[in-house]
Amino acid sequence: MYSSILTFYVVDNYAPAIPENLEATKSTNSHPLLSWDENTEYDMDYYEIWKKGGLEGGDWHLKATT
Repeated sequence: MYSSILTFYVVDNYAPAIPENLEATKSTNSHPLLSWDENTEYDMDYYEIWKKGGLEGGDWHLKATT
């Protein structure tokens, strides 16, 4: 007699959606000010803000986590 157990799972390999209504403006001290609406994805915990340094490109640096 042959018996089998069927197991399956779902993997979400999709990249998170981009922030909704993303705006970049200049603050009073000339630094960039980013604002956006909250994303509606249920599994979205936070965003990371990265900046690429140097005039010729350079390395990426994590600036903030929201």
